[in-house]
Amino acid sequence: MAASYCHDRDELAQEIATHLWRAFPGYDPGRRFPPGCIASP
Repeated sequence: MAASYCHDRDELAQEIATHLWRAFPGYDPGRRFPPGCIASP
């Protein structure tokens, strides 16, 4: 998926991981996980 948005896939993957890590404190297990954050095989 990262390749379709950016030529530097490693940098984009790191940016996504950083955003998810920073958002984690607000995670509520009672709510659905956003489908865009689930990796596809």
